[in-house]
Amino acid sequence: MTYLKFLLTYVIIAIFYIPEFTRRCFGYVDFDQLSFFLFTENGTIGTDAYVIKIFFQWVILRPLLLTAFLFVLYRLLLKSRLAIYKKRQLFKSLLSILFITGAGYNFSTYGGFDFAKRVSGKDLLEIYFHELPKSLPIIKTKNNLILLYVESLENTFANEEVFGRNLNQPLQEKLGVSPFSIKQAPGTGWTTAGMVSSQCGMPIASFMGNSLSRRDAPIFSNLTCISDLLYLQNYQQTFFVGPDLKFSGMDKFYLNHGFHEAFGKEELFETIDRSEFATGWGGGPNDDIVLNAALNKIRTYHQKNENFNVTIITTDNHAPNGILSPRCEYEGLETKLAAVIMCTNKSIVKFIEKLEEINVFENTVLVVMGDHKFMGELATEERSIYFNYYGANSKQLEPAIFELTHFDVFPTLMKLTLNLDINKAHLGYNIFSEDLANHKKLSQYIFGSNFLVFSNFYRSFWEDN
Repeated sequence: MTYLKFLLTYVIIAIFYIPEFTRRCFGYVDFDQLSFFLFTENGTIGTDAYVIKIFFQWVILRPLLLTAFLFVLYRLLLKSRLAIYKKRQLFKSLLSILFITGAGYNFSTYGGFDFAKRVSGKDLLEIYFHELPKSLPIIKTKNNLILLYVESLENTFANEEVFGRNLNQPLQEKLGVSPFSIKQAPGTGWTTAGMVSSQCGMPIASFMGNSLSRRDAPIFSNLTCISDLLYLQNYQQTFFVGPDLKFSGMDKFYLNHGFHEAFGKEELFETIDRSEFATGWGGGPNDDIVLNAALNKIRTYHQKNENFNVTIITTDNHAPNGILSPRCEYEGLETKLAAVIMCTNKSIVKFIEKLEEINVFENTVLVVMGDHKFMGELATEERSIYFNYYGANSKQLEPAIFELTHFDVFPTLMKLTLNLDINKAHLGYNIFSEDLANHKKLSQYIFGSNFLVFSNFYRSFWEDN
């Protein structure tokens, strides 16, 4: 009985430490992200060693030490003159109070009060959702796609007042100063959500309100995404990431939406030395090695004159401090994070320059964007996610929308790759559309109180065929 009391006490105390654990590893985490990781089968496989270390320190070790201390006090209390039943009643009352307080603390920390409002919200999603045409126009011109998501890449990194220098300078010198900014909408604030929402024009909402029929079910099995359209046009499609493919359900998206291949750390280590290159997030290779692997695949597609989509996500910029590649010089920057950001941006520029050497950009467009905002705190409230494009016909296009959401990327990719002039698709507008008034109305809905409410319409996109 004593062991059971000890275990129960530990669990209740550990509840208080969970928010500090997630804050130190991922910054602000909301209910959608937390429930996504908990619900998705194998979604935590490949987690970085730093996360495991912090979990042990804050959710196991500290609560155990505090529990042991409280039990010593409890045993001393049992030897006091206070009646035995009052001592036990005091113990039960204290545990009850701690459990209720801890549960409330977690509920508040992860935005539970905002989540609760979804029950009473009005479902407007079907009104604002715009279906794709049942038949697409004849496609005469096709461009290949290189879709490069850069972990946590913000326009904010160019702020010299925050970082002491412009960390985005390498990208600006190569791609030009980006006139665009992505405002992070609900359901887009972590890596998989950022990738999926920009390729499908739809957020990832909490699984507790929009539950899957199975934990291992594909992500958006009933929704057409950009890779599905490219698949129908016979594009060869490959995805690259440094950590494990299963982490955050990446395999459940890419392997079910028209991609022929997907490379995570295990697949990459079949051709490179694990003992030398397992230095990135999650024990996978750093960004420079992942970009080299993607470069080789692009070179192969280009030589065979095949239409292709190569999608890449980097991870070195991951909160809280980034992971510096051993092949990167520190540059004398004040913080490790600043050095990592600068190194990542330089690796991207080298990647682009090598692509230019083989004339890929004659019929290929490169899209570079952040997957989400940096999850740690930065010394400014004016923050936005980086977005820019480069390559085939990109200078001939005149954008009209400069402040966008992840959802706008989906129809924009349709224009850049298949030259489809579709103003609106799902929850996004083509950035070359001049329908600014309706884009503004859609934005007001997305950032309003009735977005991500419980929705049968939304759930229909997750139904397993």
